[in-house]
Amino acid sequence: MKSSIVVIGGYGQTGRTICQALSDYYPGNVYAAGRNKKKAEAFSYETDNKVRPFCLDVNDMTDWDWLDSTKLVIVCLDLHSTLLADKCASSGTHYMDISSNGILFSKLKEKALPPTQSTTLLSVGLAPGLTNLLAQHTTNLLADTEHIDISIILGMGDTHGEAALLWTMKHLASSYPTFTTSGHKKVRSFSGRKKVDFGNTLGVRSVYRFPFSDQQTLPCTLNVPSVTTRLGFDSSVLTNGLAVMRNTGLLGLLAHERFTTYLSQFLTRYKKGSALFAVKVEASGTLNGHHTKRSALVIGENESLITAKVAAAAGRFLYEDLLPPGTYHSDELFSLTDTDDALFLKLKTDSREEPVSSIVKHEKNRDNFFYTLLT
Repeated sequence: MKSSIVVIGGYGQTGRTICQALSDYYPGNVYAAGRNKKKAEAFSYETDNKVRPFCLDVNDMTDWDWLDSTKLVIVCLDLHSTLLADKCASSGTHYMDISSNGILFSKLKEKALPPTQSTTLLSVGLAPGLTNLLAQHTTNLLADTEHIDISIILGMGDTHGEAALLWTMKHLASSYPTFTTSGHKKVRSFSGRKKVDFGNTLGVRSVYRFPFSDQQTLPCTLNVPSVTTRLGFDSSVLTNGLAVMRNTGLLGLLAHERFTTYLSQFLTRYKKGSALFAVKVEASGTLNGHHTKRSALVIGENESLITAKVAAAAGRFLYEDLLPPGTYHSDELFSLTDTDDALFLKLKTDSREEPVSSIVKHEKNRDNFFYTLLT
């Protein structure tokens, strides 16, 4: 009987929080997996063996017998192959990916995975994930949505995982496809500056285009012709400095893996800034024959923690076999609900919901929703 939850990258910044959250419900069944046996064992020791160690290299896999006892695999790494998802589907194991790998997601949605009763769940975390659900939340307030702007601020004083920072650095100088009202268009990362009001906490900040996968998937799942996702940091000097470097070509250095690795390691230790993150989603469209906008703003601290909380909530739905078989993005199966003091991930098909975060401030009116999370 399948009972194990294997979190690949489970002793990393986000993975360990997912492991700890799920081990509260399924002690002894959660495994922190990765190539470094010592790190996995040290983390297991920290949890009094509620989380167990598992030495596993998904990039060099020859033995797949471990899937026979595995009910759920959660991937906290940036994979480039669909092999693991294929193997999970073949063995009837649920699969969840918390990365922002739009290319991989497209492959998984387009290909026909083996017909089993397992679920492949994508776009789970902060961005994509919470961004998808907030986009859905705002479009539901309009009769017809023409465009969605997603703006993200990350704090440089936050404890970012090295893998997440490495992914961010690698994509600062990239180009990527996006949807516009006139069709597909290729754009440059860290271009297309937009000034966004993030409320009293952060004020007006500059954000720039960035290749989070939500802007590739939401046009299909929400039937919206145009979506743009932008990124900025709590340091305006850093944000605008990177944009200048992009325009002058200096970010071309990020094409060199050694430089990218060095920069991500430096930023991992760089703590000058806040631990705040912010996500603002603005949907533009029509309602009652008039052009209007609806928006939602979420502010909190520790983006890796909120990513892990969303993933852990979704993981419980998967482990309890509550999701339909097939491949889905989070906004296809879930919605966000709230009370005065908590935010929940709710199944669209019934009343089942899982808590994501406590709310310390909650404001809403006809046009806007504003949440300050206790993370």
